[in-house]
Amino acid sequence: MITPMIHSIEAARLSLNKKAEKLTMKSIKTFVALTALMVSFGSFAGNITATASTLDAAEAKVAAQAKDAGASYKIIGARVDNRAYISAELIK
Repeated sequence: MITPMIHSIEAARLSLNKKAEKLTMKSIKTFVALTALMVSFGSFAGNITATASTLDAAEAKVAAQAKDAGASYKIIGARVDNRAYISAELIK
């Protein structure tokens, strides 16, 4: 009577191990897919800022940062107080 019970417990344990393996593999695949997606979106866009005494000088700094990143840029904001501030979006 104990032997069939042991076999039943062993079968249940093996079944749970297989389910856990499948769940773990699914979790890993999902994690890898999400990571790849985040990396691909992250490499296409970014924001940069620059500060200088004039707008022309600030834009020159933005242009240099974009060139270093191997991208072009689009100015998304600028203001002038005592200094000039420019925000730009990198476009790859």
